[in-house]
Amino acid sequence: MPSGAEVEDSVTSSLNEMLKKKGLNSFFKKTYSTVSGRKEPDITIEMPSGIFLLEAKLPPAGLPQAMSQAGEYKETIGQTEHVKGIFAVVYTSGIKKDYDAWFAFDSRFELEKFKNLEDLAGWIAQKVIETPKPLAPVNTQKIIEMLDQNVALINQNMQAVHASEIEEIFGGRDFFSTVLDYEQESRISDAALKNAASYLLLNQILFYQILSNEVADYQKINARELKEAGELHTKYFSRVLKDDYQPIFGFNVAAIIRGTEATSAVRTAIQAVQLLSPQMLSHDLLGKIFHNLIPLSLRKVVAAYYTNSEAGELLADLAIEKKNDKVIDPACGSGTLLVAAYNRKKSLYGKFEQDQHTRFLENEIFGADIMPFAAHLAAVNLALQAPLNFTNTVNIAIRDSTELAPGVKITAVKDVIKESYQNSKLTEFENGFRTPKPRIKKGAVDLGNGNGSSIKLPKFDVVIMNPPFTRFQRIPPRFKEKLQKRFDLPRYKNMVHGQLGLHGYFLLLADKLLAPNGRLAAVLPITTISLESFYGIVSFLLREYSIEHAIVSTGRAAFSENTSLREMLLVARKHEPLPEHRIKFTFIHASPEELSVAKAHTIAENMKVFDTEEEANDDFYIRQENQVNLLDDNSSIRDLYRMITLHSPQLVRVDEKIKKYFSSANKFERLGDVEERENWKISENPRGVEEKGYYCLSLLGDSGKPMKEHDVWLIEEETETLLKVKHRFNCQAFRIPKTCVMPQFRRFSGQERMKLSSPRDYLVVRQFPEFENFVKASALADQKRAAGIRNSIREGGWERFVLKNSARVFGFYRGNVTAPGSSFLSIRSSTPTFAGPGGSWVFQMPDKNDSLVQMWLNSSIVFYLMLRDRKETEGGFMELDKYVFENLPYPKKDLVDPKTLADLEREVSKLKFPSLLEQFQTSSEGRRMIDHFFLEHAGMPKEEQDRFLKLLYETMSKELLRLKGVMGK
Repeated sequence: MPSGAEVEDSVTSSLNEMLKKKGLNSFFKKTYSTVSGRKEPDITIEMPSGIFLLEAKLPPAGLPQAMSQAGEYKETIGQTEHVKGIFAVVYTSGIKKDYDAWFAFDSRFELEKFKNLEDLAGWIAQKVIETPKPLAPVNTQKIIEMLDQNVALINQNMQAVHASEIEEIFGGRDFFSTVLDYEQESRISDAALKNAASYLLLNQILFYQILSNEVADYQKINARELKEAGELHTKYFSRVLKDDYQPIFGFNVAAIIRGTEATSAVRTAIQAVQLLSPQMLSHDLLGKIFHNLIPLSLRKVVAAYYTNSEAGELLADLAIEKKNDKVIDPACGSGTLLVAAYNRKKSLYGKFEQDQHTRFLENEIFGADIMPFAAHLAAVNLALQAPLNFTNTVNIAIRDSTELAPGVKITAVKDVIKESYQNSKLTEFENGFRTPKPRIKKGAVDLGNGNGSSIKLPKFDVVIMNPPFTRFQRIPPRFKEKLQKRFDLPRYKNMVHGQLGLHGYFLLLADKLLAPNGRLAAVLPITTISLESFYGIVSFLLREYSIEHAIVSTGRAAFSENTSLREMLLVARKHEPLPEHRIKFTFIHASPEELSVAKAHTIAENMKVFDTEEEANDDFYIRQENQVNLLDDNSSIRDLYRMITLHSPQLVRVDEKIKKYFSSANKFERLGDVEERENWKISENPRGVEEKGYYCLSLLGDSGKPMKEHDVWLIEEETETLLKVKHRFNCQAFRIPKTCVMPQFRRFSGQERMKLSSPRDYLVVRQFPEFENFVKASALADQKRAAGIRNSIREGGWERFVLKNSARVFGFYRGNVTAPGSSFLSIRSSTPTFAGPGGSWVFQMPDKNDSLVQMWLNSSIVFYLMLRDRKETEGGFMELDKYVFENLPYPKKDLVDPKTLADLEREVSKLKFPSLLEQFQTSSEGRRMIDHFFLEHAGMPKEEQDRFLKLLYETMSKELLRLKGVMGK
């Protein structure tokens, strides 16, 4: 079997032959004599203008190793030869496919991926032949991708380091604690701790590279002469520490990296970073790199998902009007929004100088975060905007932001980043008992070696923030009590209550901090304007603020990283709205990560000057609505949410048409009113049934359905009186009389017909001769639960529970409407059926209503209304709260011809329905039959019905495809 080196040489030799066939003067393993000894690049390409060197690696080596080696060849061979450019290649998936290729030329570089060797050879040939042409602009994401591999390389060699050594550097794991002090967040894992240390060391190397390029006093790092990693601090970083940047270089991570392999990894990372020229590491670009390099695993642990930087630039452009505006972000995280504010203020100056940088950081830009690690990131991120302009203090407070208010003083703490957080050490455990932990100091980050100063918070011109979206259920009770006391003010009456999410309190905090006529600029989940628990705050904003902009993306739904929540950008002025004031609703077509900074600025400028009814172009769709019309009641607040969901002119036209015909009082009434008058019961399928042993009692009749681990019993055979079932895993089989089971409805997906004429799935509700053995065969690990199941069955409690929660009509509650198996929003059974935990609303009502309810819920009108008013999570996955059903229009039963309805039901019951998406794309027969029936009932003229359905189906197709694409991302 060939060795790894032999395989690597074989592939590289093949690559060399391909390059020759493309007309290049290419050599495999050509030898050069240098002052450092013999050097043998994997491939040398000789051109009249100079030579190109290529180094290739096979896993587990990665791009940093290949780049480092190529860089060394350039330096050594370049002493006698003119090295025009270098390539680094990694065969990422072995030898047959997937190649990472890096090319550096004239202080620029490109990073690409290829699926086959032929394409890679073509790209190399093109770069060699076209080198006189400038390369493409630097792609920040590709720099981040390459640097991230350097973090991984350092991290691999961090595994031998004991976690206690890293704790000593950070002053304990409380360095990563959050305001809510969740157990899973405060107890950061050893792996995440080491990842954080690796990240910070790479950041130190990056930052030093910037300084040494611009300051003659700072000697460039000589990686080849580095005998051990600790010399980074003693020979290089300590020199910078004498001047400034304590938060950056105050963590001596390099000192704990020991051993030949570990030092070699650090050398490789240094050499890879040094291949990035000053042009690639411009200050604004480095700030973005700095933010994005934070390891995702660490972000997950500390719940630190930060704003997309382009979205931050857009928000700052809209919110900051004057160059001397005072700005605060009370949940600043890594400082993305503060940097965006810095850039916006800087752009308002004709010429930007040192004193302006100092004034920004010391007097005009403020931030706060409870997590010291986040405060560290924000302070450094702001300092990076002018790394040679020293400032003693950056106004980043480390404290619970909800305590802040104008006039509150925050005392700057010397060396606060490290010294104030040495709380978790082995000395806390004396004689087997943990001594009391000192309280974490609160203060402002001090970047210098002075004693710091006191910050007295002013009233602010702008509050810009992406507040934590913690649900009220996850806020610890004691902290919730503190929040309610802090905001127990007459101005906030009826807004503060036990079901208010954490970002609600941050909205009230922003109101406290803002000066009159100041601006609020926030990234918020869409649920802020759709959940009833926020109605008080939304009503307050509508009364007390002039909402200027509400912005969403029709691409990826979120403006924050790594969240599936749909988000919006909100800009509002603290000024009571005038009668003529209109809100601008903007729908950006690109996903946030697809926006460039330049595009974000262009869109912001267009939004500012927009002053017509609506405008649609390739970049965005924008329209205006009068704010005063939304001040009436809760239904107006829901109208505000609906305006966010109508993201295209087509959806607006559909909405106008539906309002015209389906708000008619003489043909329709509110479904909630019918429910109350007729004594219906609409309830969510019961939760917690797994505690009652549901899954071991559930019998599945369709083995082709997607199965989960808890789906264990499959029906192998069914007769009129008996079911034969078999366990999926242990293969035990039982015969169960049908008198001991009831039909059940598991989930909407996979249903092809609108009516369940016979059940596919059943549920055991009574004992049968082999019941005891059946429960044992279910292999429940929890014996207490198994005993509870037996008792519940014997005493009849389980059967009574199932009967109580059975019905004949089910409505869609939770699921993915874009999935191939999603065909209906309502399913009807011919017999009373139990709804399992599959996301259903259970409609319990007299049988005479079944048909009309089901047909109406499956109409395109209802689907549109549900899609408009849904609780969106990610893409096509959505939830429908009960109030959505209750506020639906419902046909007045007395005005519906029962014979025509019966004929419709009989015809559509014969049909198999494709997915909802396909129904709209093909104008399927069943869908058209249902829709024409209700359009006729609404009084829409026949000649108008076809035109309207064409518009509706095309619009719904586009919307479902959009949602499907969002989920795919």
